Amino acid sequence: MAARPPDEKPAGSASPRRPPWSSAEIILLAAVSLLLPLLVFIATPLNEHNGGRDADGVHYAAMADTLAADSADARAAPFCWRILTPWLASVLPLPPLASFRLLAGVASVLSLLLLYDVLRSMPTSPPVRFFGLLLYAGVFWALKFSFYSPFYIDAETQAFLLLVLSLMVRGRFLLIAILLPIAVLQKESLLALAPVVFAHYAADTTDERRRRLRLLAALVLPAIVALLIVRGAIEPSNSYSSARAFLGSIGQLRHVTVWPRFVAEIFSGLGILPAVLLLLASHARRFLLSHRSWALHLSIGAVLLFGGPEKARFFLFMLPGLIVVVADSLQSSAAATETRVLLWMTAVVLLQFYVGHHFTPMGTFADYRQRMVPIHSPESVLPSLVRGVTPNVLAFALGSLMLRGAMRARLARR
Repeated sequence: MAARPPDEKPAGSASPRRPPWSSAEIILLAAVSLLLPLLVFIATPLNEHNGGRDADGVHYAAMADTLAADSADARAAPFCWRILTPWLASVLPLPPLASFRLLAGVASVLSLLLLYDVLRSMPTSPPVRFFGLLLYAGVFWALKFSFYSPFYIDAETQAFLLLVLSLMVRGRFLLIAILLPIAVLQKESLLALAPVVFAHYAADTTDERRRRLRLLAALVLPAIVALLIVRGAIEPSNSYSSARAFLGSIGQLRHVTVWPRFVAEIFSGLGILPAVLLLLASHARRFLLSHRSWALHLSIGAVLLFGGPEKARFFLFMLPGLIVVVADSLQSSAAATETRVLLWMTAVVLLQFYVGHHFTPMGTFADYRQRMVPIHSPESVLPSLVRGVTPNVLAFALGSLMLRGAMRARLARR
């Protein structure tokens, strides 16, 4: 990796030196962030399961319906404690489906803008930033799922997650402390961002220990109080234990038949990213060793995969961190403006959108489960594995020919 100038902040630092905006970059970002979610919405049918509510969405829809606010579905844990999106949907002057769709659309646009803001905090070129943005958008769960199953709250949760990460790289730690008590009312897993933010703060400042501890308390304690208040105010209609759910999810791995389905869910949750990360492995390793907060983000995301039986959708927590790693590693390894690198990046984005189910009909609910959530499907896992493995092998092979050639050429010029 090329050494950075002594006066340049490391990627993702609290006060990065951001490049000036160009008119072309602003126009392209607006087009991608606004038009892409709109196109995905237009091309995505409504989930046929439970009238569009799918599984978890049944509970969020019931919570938004004031007439059914005291129903068993509305008070089922852990969903009943995630009150923010259902409350927003309930106060909008629209039918429930339209309200949830509108919230998902706004959150999707904000997520893309916020992710791009994070990528601009790094020493990356515009082609690499847009490559990372499109890799994120191409994942089925990042955009398309929230239009397919709009009663879920994942789009809004991602917007909060990316807002915290954007504030983190800007060094706005006190704003994050104010935001987190609200964010955990969206979803409790967002509290897991507190140690990531603190690690970033500790790495980028020389503050005394007492001041650091005060920030840590400000990040954690108000958010925990908010969680305790909402859990004390809403008595669930069922018996639920986070620890029991976590142990049950780990227990899945005792069954060998689950392993190939777990692998298939990795491709569903990440698309082509496994191949890209493998190609850039040495640069990615160096980035994570020198940016402990992002390494912690990915480590916590790996633990959160066991928050429930399915895995693909739970990759959303770590997905922005993986995009950051890919962007920095690609920028460090090859000249992203070389024709062969641009061609490889284009091919990878197309493959990402293919694996993300953007180029193929959704089909029936059973088809969706077999392709995207094979861990819940009674059908064979083989089609899902082939759908994930084949594009990854193709992306790796193309990268070996085109990207690594650019890497060698760059090293030869030094």
